[in-house]
Amino acid sequence: MWCAAAGLLSVLAAVAVLTPWLVDGGWHPVAPRAYHISTGRKVFSWVFQGIVFLALVAVAVKVVRGCRRAREITFEAALYLGWLTGLWQAPLVNYREIMATQNRYMIHVASWGPYIPGWHGPHPEQQVETLFAASGLSYGMTIFWYWAADPAIGRIVGLRERWTRTRLVLVTLAVAVVASTAVETLYLQGGSYSYNHAIRSFSLFGGHWYQLPLTGVLIIALCLVTPMVAMKHWARIGGREIWAFQGSELLTRRGRTWARLLSGIGIANVAYLGYMVLNLPVSYAGGPPPADMPGYLRLLP
Repeated sequence: MWCAAAGLLSVLAAVAVLTPWLVDGGWHPVAPRAYHISTGRKVFSWVFQGIVFLALVAVAVKVVRGCRRAREITFEAALYLGWLTGLWQAPLVNYREIMATQNRYMIHVASWGPYIPGWHGPHPEQQVETLFAASGLSYGMTIFWYWAADPAIGRIVGLRERWTRTRLVLVTLAVAVVASTAVETLYLQGGSYSYNHAIRSFSLFGGHWYQLPLTGVLIIALCLVTPMVAMKHWARIGGREIWAFQGSELLTRRGRTWARLLSGIGIANVAYLGYMVLNLPVSYAGGPPPADMPGYLRLLP
C-alpha cells in the first residue's frame, strides 16, 4: 500500500518541519507594522474566521459519526485528516517568489517556510500563516471542494453507470472546476489571502486584490478534487474497495484503521505537492501584484 507509505513519510516530513519551528518560537505572530483596515473589514475578518473554525468542528463531528456508523475509518474521514496534516506544505506557495500573501490582521503565526529544505522565499521574517483563514488548520476546508463536486458526480454515475473511466474523469474534472471556482470566489471575498502573481488575462477579476487565477482553479480541480471523487465512484461502479484502501482488508482491525488513516494522509499530501509543483511554474508568469492591494495583505509597506 504505497498510499500508507506516502502517509507515513508525510507525517515524518511535517514533524521535521514544524518541530524546529515550534522550538524556535515560530508560533508567535510576526512583528506588527502599520496598515489600514476598516472597522467593517475587521468585523468581517473575525466573523469569517469564526465560520471557518465552526465549519472545521462540524466536519470533524460529521466524519466521526460516519466512522461510527460504518464501524471503520471512512474515505471522507481519512481525507479530512490528510488535508489537515497537509498544512505543513502551505509555505511552498512562496517557495521562491511571493505568489500569495495572507491577511496579517487575522490570527496568524510566523511562516515555517524557512524550515522547509530548499525554501528561499523573500522576506521570510514578514511572511505569515493564518490559522483559520488561508492556511494552518483551514487546510481541512479542502473537504468542501470535494463535497461540492461529489454529489453531482454521484448523480451522474447513477444515470451513466456504463461510462468509461476516461469519460468519468473528464466530467469529474469539469464539475470540479465549476465547484472550485464557486467555493474559492466566496473564500477570497473573506479577504484572508490574495494571489499576487496571477496571470491577469486568465483570471476572474484580474488586476484586483481578489483576483482568482483560473489556471490555479484548474490545477486544484485536477489535483485536489478529481482524483478523490473519481476514485470513490470507480469503486462504487465496480462494487469494490476504494483503490487507496485496497489491501487494508488483509490486516487486523487495528492495522486496517492505521492503514486507512495513513492512506488518507498520503493521498492528500501527494495531491497538495502535485498542486504546488504544477502551479508554481505557471504563477511565475503572472504579476505584478494588484495596485489596489490592501495594506493588511501586502508583504511590504
